[in-house]
Amino acid sequence: MKQSITLVHGTFAPEAPWTNEGSYLCQALQVRFTGTAEIHRFQWTGKNNHRHRRQAASELEAHLTAEVERKPHSDHFIICHSHGGNIALMALRDPSLQSKVAAVICLNTPFLHAFQRSLFTALFLPVTIILVASLIMFYPAALAATEASWSAEFTLLAAGCCLVLLAALLNRLFPIDALQNLVPKVIDELTLPAISNVRVTCITTASDEVFDGLNGLSAFNSFLLHLLRPRPLFVTLTAIAVTSLAGWLPPFPALESIPFLGSELARIRTGNAETLSAASILIYSFASAALYGATLIVVVHLFAWARLKWYGAQGIPLYAAPHVAVLTTPTPVTAESIRFVEIDAFQLRLNHSASYTNPEIVALVVDLLKPAPKPPEQAMA
Repeated sequence: MKQSITLVHGTFAPEAPWTNEGSYLCQALQVRFTGTAEIHRFQWTGKNNHRHRRQAASELEAHLTAEVERKPHSDHFIICHSHGGNIALMALRDPSLQSKVAAVICLNTPFLHAFQRSLFTALFLPVTIILVASLIMFYPAALAATEASWSAEFTLLAAGCCLVLLAALLNRLFPIDALQNLVPKVIDELTLPAISNVRVTCITTASDEVFDGLNGLSAFNSFLLHLLRPRPLFVTLTAIAVTSLAGWLPPFPALESIPFLGSELARIRTGNAETLSAASILIYSFASAALYGATLIVVVHLFAWARLKWYGAQGIPLYAAPHVAVLTTPTPVTAESIRFVEIDAFQLRLNHSASYTNPEIVALVVDLLKPAPKPPEQAMA
C-alpha cells in the first residue's frame, strides 16, 4: 500500500523549512514507509486573514480530490501546523472526501470558536454618540434660550426633533437589522465544518506562546467588554463624575469649549463655587462622565475590532465587533473522531514553531500515520 502525504504550513510561513524534502520530518516519513510515500508540499499565502485561509482551503480541497482520484487505493494523510490545521479541516467540508482521508494531524493549531454576544454591548457606540452629540449641541442652545426672547421649551422641542433625526441617521449608519443578519454570517464563516469520517489528532505543547498570546488577548478583551455591561458601566461613569467634581480627574478638553459651561468649569476648578447652581454641577458631572465614558466605549470597540482583525475575521464593521466573541482552543469542537495529545513543553522547551523538529513529536506523528479501518463489507471481501 502506498501513501500520499500532504504537508500544510501555518501563518507567515509560505516557505516553511519543515515542509522541504530534506527536513527532519520528511526524512522520518521516508524511513517509516521505506520509499512508498509520496509527499506533497501544499503552499498558500500564509497571511493572517480568514479570506486567504478560506481560499487556501478551497485549493487544498481541489488538491486532495485530485490525489484521491489519481490514487484511489493509496492511504491519504494530512500533516499541518498552526493555522494550517484550520485550512485542512475547512478543506474537508465534503463528507465523501473525509471518508477518503485516513488521518489528519494538527500540530499546535489554534482553533477559533465564534459565538454571539448580547446586542446590548454593540448598541453602546451609537447610543453614546447620540448622548454626547445632544449634550454638546443642545445644552448651550437651551441655556441661551432662557436669556433670549424665545422660550427654552421651544428650544428643547427643536432639540428633541433634531435628536430624532440624528437617531434616524445613525440607524442608517448602524442598522440594527443588518447587524442581526451580519453577525450570524460572520460566526458561520468562522465555524469549521463537522468532521466525523476522518481521524483527527491534535498535538500541542503546553506552553505554546501563540495560545498564550491569543487567550491573553481574549481575556483582556472580555474584561474590557464587561465594562459595557449595565452595572459596571454605571459604576464607572459614576466614579468619573465624582472624581471630576473632586478635581482628581482633569476636565475633558471639549468641556472648556462649550459656552457658559467653560466658565462654570473654571469656577469649579478654582473653588469659587458659592454661586454655582445644582443644575450646573449636575450638567458638568454628566458631561464629564459622558465624554470620558464615550472615549472608553470607543476604545473598547476599537480593541474588539482589532482583536477580530488579528484573528483574521473579515467584513466586520467597528460597531459590530463587540457582538462577536472568539475563543481559541487546541481542539476543534466540530470533530467527533478526535484525539488530543499535549506534550510537556516545560521539559522539552518547545515553542510554537519547534514542534515539527522535536524527535518525540515527530516519532508520534509518524506512528499515527496508519491506514484507515476498512468498512465491514470491504473487510469481509
